[in-house]
Amino acid sequence: MNYVGVGVTLTAILLVVSTHGIVMVAGGSMSPALEVGDVCLYRREAKPRAGDVVVFTREDGSLVAHRAVSVGRRGEVRTKGDACEAADRDPVPANRVKGRVVWSTGMVREQVIGALSYATLRIQSHSVWR
Repeated sequence: MNYVGVGVTLTAILLVVSTHGIVMVAGGSMSPALEVGDVCLYRREAKPRAGDVVVFTREDGSLVAHRAVSVGRRGEVRTKGDACEAADRDPVPANRVKGRVVWSTGMVREQVIGALSYATLRIQSHSVWR
């Protein structure tokens, strides 16, 4: 057994778990960027910027992932779901912002769709010119 490999793997897992969190998308407010069932990995305590997708806690304790529209001087974040017409009514206080999304299954989905679309176009263009 390779104890060094196991140690490195466990260290990497502990590092990610201690600095990141995971949330599953339960609603469609961030469509098409994030769909119901997507999993998001967010970096805890990362300073959000306008345009970032942030994870925050609502007053009822539930977690939400929405896009940051603006960030105030005290760290409060004005948010909006991509599928929503208007920004969320109240800004999110800095102490309720959990972190910034750094990876999601939606990102993978977009890359796969893009690759398949490109491959389909290449196949179609090849058959049209023959």
